[in-house]
Amino acid sequence: MATSTSAVVEQLSTIAKQHPTVCDAEVVVNILAQQSMQTLPEIAQVGCTALWNLSSDGMVRAYIVQAGGIRLVLSIIDTYRQQQQQHKNQCSCCNTTAKTTKTANDNDAKRDWVLFMASGVLCNLTYQDDQSDDSTLDTPAHTTHQDEVLTAAIRGGICQFATNLMKREQNNIQIQEKGCWMLWTISHEPEGREAICNGDACRDILRAMEHHMDVTSLQEQAAGALWNLSEDCELMLGTCEWVQSLLRAMRSHPESVGVARHACGALVHLVDDFTPHHLHEYDGVKDVTQAMISFPYDVILQEQACAILAQLATWGDREYRVALSDAFGIDAILYVITQNMHPHVIHAGRGVCILHSTLSALLSVMEGSRTDRSEQIATKQAFVRANGVPILSNIMVICSRYVAVRNLVSAILRYFDISAVSDSTRNLARSIRVNCRRRVKRTSYRDAEGGDGRRRLQ
Repeated sequence: MATSTSAVVEQLSTIAKQHPTVCDAEVVVNILAQQSMQTLPEIAQVGCTALWNLSSDGMVRAYIVQAGGIRLVLSIIDTYRQQQQQHKNQCSCCNTTAKTTKTANDNDAKRDWVLFMASGVLCNLTYQDDQSDDSTLDTPAHTTHQDEVLTAAIRGGICQFATNLMKREQNNIQIQEKGCWMLWTISHEPEGREAICNGDACRDILRAMEHHMDVTSLQEQAAGALWNLSEDCELMLGTCEWVQSLLRAMRSHPESVGVARHACGALVHLVDDFTPHHLHEYDGVKDVTQAMISFPYDVILQEQACAILAQLATWGDREYRVALSDAFGIDAILYVITQNMHPHVIHAGRGVCILHSTLSALLSVMEGSRTDRSEQIATKQAFVRANGVPILSNIMVICSRYVAVRNLVSAILRYFDISAVSDSTRNLARSIRVNCRRRVKRTSYRDAEGGDGRRRLQ
């Protein structure tokens, strides 16, 4: 039996390192479907690892689901969850021997690995690519049945299975990366966000970000999880630690649009729901404006970054508006506008979305400066220095078909005569700005080559 087990483990290990194919998926599913193989931790662990890598391919993933892969993985999770519970009961009955023996600890570690890998496979199998026309807004899509399966698995404790191994293997980059991806996937569901916030998973995410700051994909996935959690989580750890981690990620990976996009998405809610002094304290406004300049064509990032600037400008504290000026906020906004005011970009739809966001932010900056005469003068001077008047005049011509854009431009230009701005125009700007802030797009992880981001185990 030992020879047979080692041969199966070697076969599964080889499959896990190869390019995903339907034939390999069939082999793995058939092996794990055997109860005698499924109950062996060595085989279950390597088999789930192989399934995780195989399910990174959309076609292979569809085959695994069709072949009963979801039911198979749920069976594995149920088997090892029961074993884990039995082990805990034994430890509570005789808390001196079972807890201290090396064999018991090794078995406990194997169970953690199997439950972690199986939970990751389940997250993969309940995921489908969104067939959206706009590739910049890729979002995870689920069928009703898959939603129900994932929700049931969340209630069954897959969040805890993810964090157990993350705590045990804090120096293992692959485990931390995959754990962050799982928590990001889980956090798309309301039950998942509740499970993460009620547990200690937020701290596990922040610890992974801190210990592996140089891993771009991990930072992107962790920031994505924090973005989802920032919407309705109670923020048990306080916003200070969140803001610090997000800003460090942006500074460590200035070339990553995913990190910048997700970090700004999380910061929108942190600045909106809590006082923005943490962002100001850590000089985060410059990071936001730099991200805007670095990725002027990314719709989601511009929406979130502009919402942050708009909130800071209208918050009411002069120091935030000064920080916005020091970070060349107006220059960054006008730069993004110039990059997206070409007719072919505007008529494609992407440019209009970005112009809505940037013009709303610019109007907020103008509106915020009205409380102080010196600020008002400085804001106008910065606007003129950056050639704001000719830029917006060109937009009036190019965007003649888009009434909302023209109204925003007219409102900004009227700020050179403050009394000419009507309350209805201000209300229009506010409503557009609020809509931009609320249109939060949760993105599925995409790697640099355009894949679906499920990293293969080496």
